[in-house]
Amino acid sequence: MSAHCPQKRPARKTFTAVAVGASALISPLLMQADAHAEVAEPISQAEYEQELNAAATADEAYDAALTQAAKLQQRIDALQAQISSDTCAKNSLQRTLGLQAALQYQGGAMSGLELVLDASPSAYLNDALVGNEIADENTRSLRSLDQDEARLAAEQGLVQADLAQQQAAVDAAQARKDAALAAARRAQEIFDALGGAGQQAVTQAGEGVNPGRVHLTAVAPNARAAAAVAYAESKVGDPYVYGAAGPAAFDCSGLTMSAWARGGVALPHNAAAQASMLPAVDVSQLEPGDLVFYSYDGGAIEHVAVYVGNGLVVHSPRPGEDVQYGNVFTVGPIVRVGRVTA
Repeated sequence: MSAHCPQKRPARKTFTAVAVGASALISPLLMQADAHAEVAEPISQAEYEQELNAAATADEAYDAALTQAAKLQQRIDALQAQISSDTCAKNSLQRTLGLQAALQYQGGAMSGLELVLDASPSAYLNDALVGNEIADENTRSLRSLDQDEARLAAEQGLVQADLAQQQAAVDAAQARKDAALAAARRAQEIFDALGGAGQQAVTQAGEGVNPGRVHLTAVAPNARAAAAVAYAESKVGDPYVYGAAGPAAFDCSGLTMSAWARGGVALPHNAAAQASMLPAVDVSQLEPGDLVFYSYDGGAIEHVAVYVGNGLVVHSPRPGEDVQYGNVFTVGPIVRVGRVTA
């Protein structure tokens, strides 16, 4: 879930399923009892549920780290563009001062201005001012050149700092992706060990509301919301994939981001980030196109869905499950409803 969206369900509810062989990244290894243990740990649907939630939570953190890396790249690009512009201005000023130096040297009106090409502007400026050897205009030019060099040095330092932070974000994203895959592998092992009846129970529980029984009558408040809802509904049945935002696979915030992109609105690929940029509305005022945010631990936002009307949402729940319809109130504890107004 891209903001990443772990759909953690309370233990009292039915459990979500991972389809057998759903991912080539998940090895179908059976859990084995420790040869030295007197009693093997029981295999339960609750353990399966816990591992899937861990995988979804790690996926959410993965999306957040990628979002941070992308923001840093935008800053780096902007700084590099500014550095290029400032470098051009500095070089142009140096050429102008060099030409003035050559002309003044040939005319004998001044000695030493040409040294600006070889010495620091700051040092030359001090000498020139003391000796009253250059005109006010040249003094201003030299001072501007000195400031340009200081600004370029500062900008280069900012780029290096942002590059270091970006690498840290990329490394964090990879670690979180590895954690998500490891949790998904453990969930698959538990699923394989449940046996036929247990596997059937969790598979059925993870199918969401049967699309054949969905008959929406609610009308979206505007054309943009209608486009977002239509896109989300068209993706029912597509698989959940870590960090995906279409066109044929999604995590939770990837689905909501892509749905609203169809409505002409850009949202970040992160559920918490989406929530932070949207005005909140009361759950009693839900309209088709609103985004519903969930938190299963009473803390950070972990899941997001698109409200499509008639008490239903469309969402991409977590690893092993497909994009599906769900009851807005049973998907999980609602912590916020956001309305896209742009």
